[in-house]
Amino acid sequence: MARTGQDIHPIQQGDFIGYPKGGTAQEIRNTRDVPLRFLVISQRLTEYIVDYPDQAKHLYLAVGRVNDLVDVVDIMYLDCAD
Repeated sequence: MARTGQDIHPIQQGDFIGYPKGGTAQEIRNTRDVPLRFLVISQRLTEYIVDYPDQAKHLYLAVGRVNDLVDVVDIMYLDCAD
């Protein structure tokens, strides 16, 4: 199955799934007893954030740095308005 936000869609052989940049969190899960093989084409940035909404966590990734998995409730947002 493929999930985008709260929307769940069944997937089958030959399907194409495209996720937009900056969209809601996505998940692809094998719900069958046979192997699921899929090809992922993505852009590798030097820094990016991965969201895990079901676990209420963010993973901050940066090349050359230790990955940082944090609980959303522990994030402090700064007001950077002028």
